[in-house]
Amino acid sequence: MYRSSIVAGVILILVCVLFIRSRRPPEPSKGETTGIKVQRYASEAFPAWAREHRGRECPDTVDELNKYIGASDSMDAWGRPIKLQCGPTMPAGLQGLNLVSAGEDGKFGTSDDLAPF
Repeated sequence: MYRSSIVAGVILILVCVLFIRSRRPPEPSKGETTGIKVQRYASEAFPAWAREHRGRECPDTVDELNKYIGASDSMDAWGRPIKLQCGPTMPAGLQGLNLVSAGEDGKFGTSDDLAPF
């Protein structure tokens, strides 16, 4: 009797743990995580950087923007560098700043690239 009560108690605990774990929101995908990061660079970090660096059009590297969003590195979720396009490095006809992750395939210029705009 005592042993069956222990087994029932353990099973009840396991069921509770599984129920609680199943109610957690899913972890964001690498694409979602990177998309959020490049968006924050463009909408939060760059404007803050520009206010502190009047007279400069662009940061030299993405790393200069890290402190404004509390980032420890300028890598995407796949561990590859996020590309900064600003001023003369912007594609023809565009102005301002753009940040691009090569996405899951690691190649720039493909459909899985992630950019804030």
